[in-house]
Amino acid sequence: MADKERSARDHRPSATAVAEQLTAALNVRDADSKFQAVAETAPCAIFIYRQDNFVYGNPAAEVITGYTLAELYQVRFYDLVHPEFRKYIIERAAARQRGELETSRYELRILPKDGSERWVDLTATLIDFDGQPSVLGIAFDITERKQAEQLQQALYRIAETASSAEDLPAFYSSIHKILSELMYARNCYIAVYDAAKNQLSFPYFVDEFDPKPEPRPLGKGLTDHIIRSGKPLLVTPETFKQLHARGEITLVGTFSQDWLGVPLKSGDSTYGALVIQSYEQQQRFGQREQEVLTFVSQQVARAIEQKRSQEALRESEEWHRLAFERNLAGAYRSTIDGRLLDCNLAFARMFGYDSREEMLGR
Repeated sequence: MADKERSARDHRPSATAVAEQLTAALNVRDADSKFQAVAETAPCAIFIYRQDNFVYGNPAAEVITGYTLAELYQVRFYDLVHPEFRKYIIERAAARQRGELETSRYELRILPKDGSERWVDLTATLIDFDGQPSVLGIAFDITERKQAEQLQQALYRIAETASSAEDLPAFYSSIHKILSELMYARNCYIAVYDAAKNQLSFPYFVDEFDPKPEPRPLGKGLTDHIIRSGKPLLVTPETFKQLHARGEITLVGTFSQDWLGVPLKSGDSTYGALVIQSYEQQQRFGQREQEVLTFVSQQVARAIEQKRSQEALRESEEWHRLAFERNLAGAYRSTIDGRLLDCNLAFARMFGYDSREEMLGR
């Protein structure tokens, strides 16, 4: 997307425009005051680095990176760049230093202080700062836009998977892979409840510590709680203690740091749950993960219903085919005028034929 189009959509000044303002400010007599006036009030992160050390950062840079300016000056610039993009950024920086490239613009992931990942739209320009070659960086936080794009792509892939997967186990595995691209989902399972049998089963279950549970009656586990309430549930250690103290749940399996489950529904009826859980302190779930998992679960529920209907139809067709072929009485299908379209072996042998194929078309 062109700079002007992106600027109009986001209702914000383009990175190029901000860079031009700052570069101009650096080149005038009262550079310091003009630069400060532009940079300190800018909504985007503005920083200057030399080699791989920061020498300036504005307040917005603190917000995006999570570091105070004092901390930022102790952090190497390239350590903030996600490993997936680090080599590329270093190569582009080297090209700028050699004079082969003056300005670069790219979208990349960074690693803030809190361990999360964020997307930025970064423009890097070679400048002279305090008489030394330096790089002026301007970064807009585009995490929300990137997450929305990823979610939309995931929904398309879920729809495609539902159409192409040969069976439900293959479909469940594909859903897990797609979820892992949207959030931390190393531990993931799908539970399905059969109300007529009062049986909770786990057709898909991937966990670091616990084996796949056997089918069981509905009890007081966290999954059971979702089946009964029909509502999403995010359980932290504190939440678990509260629910357990009230006698609403009991511990089933290994205790997790965070547990997040959302219902799978057919209309107003809850027939299952989609669950992810984390055993690691640094991998926590929040409102965003709950919203994404809920949105994905709606697509998954529809796809599961579709796949189950398809499998039920195939099983029905297979049953009728076997009943037809193995019937000891003669059975056949024909056109209105009596031409045979199909028959079983018993019917063929009634007329002295050894195979059904010899009868077809007569």
